[in-house]
Amino acid sequence: MILEILMVILFILIVLLFMIIIKPLNIHVLFNNNLDYNGEITINHYLINVEYNFKNKTIIINLIYKSHKIKIKTFNLEKSDEETSLENTSKEDITNKLKELYPLLKKAFPDIMELIKLLTKTCKFNTSKINVNLGLNNNNLTIKTCNIIWAISAPFYPLGLQVLLTPEINKFLIKTDIDISLRIILTNVIRILIKIFTNKNLRNIIKILRN
Repeated sequence: MILEILMVILFILIVLLFMIIIKPLNIHVLFNNNLDYNGEITINHYLINVEYNFKNKTIIINLIYKSHKIKIKTFNLEKSDEETSLENTSKEDITNKLKELYPLLKKAFPDIMELIKLLTKTCKFNTSKINVNLGLNNNNLTIKTCNIIWAISAPFYPLGLQVLLTPEINKFLIKTDIDISLRIILTNVIRILIKIFTNKNLRNIIKILRN
């Protein structure tokens, strides 16, 4: 009897997991850093709504019922040491990290483009846009970095993601304005994670970004 109950529970869990995976995850990202880090991320999946506010650093979990939001839980996040360190990072530190990162990006470019192909099958965009002004004091590094970003973003244009990247010459400037609305197919996310963690070049890039 106990074995039969356990089998039924296992079957229910498998069905629930399958239902979660096959339904797309709806995400909306609004962000700009013109004056301050401001914006929010909204995630909807089945009856659950999750909202993250960049400025207030709060996560709100809501239950959606008949077009109404019922607040379940609010999390107030304090600044981590990593975030504080990032805010105190100098222009020279950012430029030096990008100089270190560029050879790895160039070496891993074929792997990155394969990852981009997977992403184009994973992300279904509504009309979305990313506006970026990028200047790194080093004009040569600015152009090289912009070339990589242009190449990576190009496959997403037919999918509804518009990326306007403006190189800024002889100045240090990183200004972004993001408004992205998309659906993510979770089954493909698993393939992407496997691709990242089994590829040495991609793992090396992640290590540099984390340091």
